Amino acid sequence: MSEFVEIYSSSGKKTGKKVLLTDAHRKGFPHATVHLWLFTSSGNLVIQKRSINKKINPNIWDIISVAGHVKFGESIDEAVIREAKEELNLKVLIDNLKSHDVYFYEKKYNNLKDAEFHHSFSYKISSSEIDLNIKNNEVSEVSIISIKNLKGIIKNNTPGYLVFNEMKEYYTNMISIIEKEITES
Repeated sequence: MSEFVEIYSSSGKKTGKKVLLTDAHRKGFPHATVHLWLFTSSGNLVIQKRSINKKINPNIWDIISVAGHVKFGESIDEAVIREAKEELNLKVLIDNLKSHDVYFYEKKYNNLKDAEFHHSFSYKISSSEIDLNIKNNEVSEVSIISIKNLKGIIKNNTPGYLVFNEMKEYYTNMISIIEKEITES
């Protein structure tokens, strides 16, 4: 199935230009993604193991609960709600979704170039809402880990986890935001 995304300018503005996602990755066109960080009031985060069928970083634990591309013509909010449903079969309520900063990240792989504006969100859930047995074409496993453990994974670049050195400030910022949200609830 062909998926189209919108090309963004280098400053993060929509251009109105439609391109296949495969072409965006092949040619390095900037485009939008969503990152959803799911957390519980007890200080745990949901992480997922990427499917072995993924073209980029297969069979590795993604420390971000849900991540995906914004389709052409789709709003950022629509994309995060759709991705949560597709990846974790989770119904996200827009009123409980908290939007945060947008982070740009660029990385070259063998024949791909990711140039993405990550629109970040946090969302508080109860442990009972998390299906730890879900498996699909995007996710092979789901787990819950403590914020303390995640900090250690990031600090130590623990093998088997998707941690980019260039994004450590972003991870740290999001964890701080979530810790603040936990103490405020």
